[in-house]
Amino acid sequence: MTNNDLIEKLNQIKDLNSGGKPDSAWIASNRDVMMSQIQPNSQNESTVKELGDGFYYGQYFNNLFRQNFLKPAIATFALVFLMLGYSATLSVANASLPGDTLYPIKTAKERVQLAFTFEEEEKVKLQMTFVSNRADELQQLVKTTSDDNNKNAVVKQTAQQIVKDVATVKDHLNEISASSMTADKNKVIEAAKEIDTKTMVIKQSLVETHSSLNENDKKELEGDLKQAIVTTEETGTSALNVIIKKYESGQSNIDDTDLAARVADRIKDAEINIDGANKVIAKVSTTTTAILNSTVSITNTSSTTPTLTTIKNQPQEAQVAIEEAKDLLDQKDFSSALDKITETNKIVSTVEENVRVIVSESIDIKNSSPTSTISTIK
Repeated sequence: MTNNDLIEKLNQIKDLNSGGKPDSAWIASNRDVMMSQIQPNSQNESTVKELGDGFYYGQYFNNLFRQNFLKPAIATFALVFLMLGYSATLSVANASLPGDTLYPIKTAKERVQLAFTFEEEEKVKLQMTFVSNRADELQQLVKTTSDDNNKNAVVKQTAQQIVKDVATVKDHLNEISASSMTADKNKVIEAAKEIDTKTMVIKQSLVETHSSLNENDKKELEGDLKQAIVTTEETGTSALNVIIKKYESGQSNIDDTDLAARVADRIKDAEINIDGANKVIAKVSTTTTAILNSTVSITNTSSTTPTLTTIKNQPQEAQVAIEEAKDLLDQKDFSSALDKITETNKIVSTVEENVRVIVSESIDIKNSSPTSTISTIK
């Protein structure tokens, strides 16, 4: 077809000559049909006049939306509206705290995220992120002015959830680290590094949460918060151990400077723990008459009950262990240094637990007798 032929055909289409112009009778007929779609039915004119213009326009738009060509648009609009409502609900749920009405939506969303995370290394990192969320929620919970009894119950439940979740992270990381099916060792190491870093932050958050409580709440929640702190600390140590084992086996190129810095951070943290243990013993010695000094004997207590005599030197033992850890770190014996750090933390945990037992039993005895049942051995 030549250019002239093409131009001629286009002109025919423009003038509607090729298809024939519409018949005038057909135009008149269809004009009536179209007008009937946008004007009130003659049978309803009286009703329209009675109800006013508002009814007329309502009917017009109702008829309009019933047209088939608009049904896909209506469906799309409804879907968008539902999605926006769902998005708004999720946004509010993300800001909710344990005990709030929308909080189950927040945790359900987390479970969905885990279900759709198929790479094990990414899954364990996501699990650690959720533990971090729980720690943040705890800090916000203790600042609320809600009913103390209900608040403490929610704080206790959240602390217990942290214990459960962080233990799951530790077990999951150890599983994928030991698995021969893991193709990329670097991904395991990156996951371990992230857990090591986050556990340090989470532990500090939990310590600050405990410190912000009033004395009565501290007594009620101390056990659960302490367990969350200890379990988080153990998970971080376990993650660091994974990195060290990979380093020692030569399975991947690990920066020994970075590794040394991580071990040094754990040593500093252990020294803070030792200092805390010393302060706990000093506070109990000066504020609790039942354990006024290291030679106190509590009447009617079991022979296994610890006293300050048995625990007052334990922080010193912990300090010796941590000094050994420093020497081992200088020698780049990371594994042995980590063992000493673990030993130190166990000693400190034992001291703190024994102090709680001493205080609890001395108060029970003091409250159970109208006369003093506590004697001091000279």
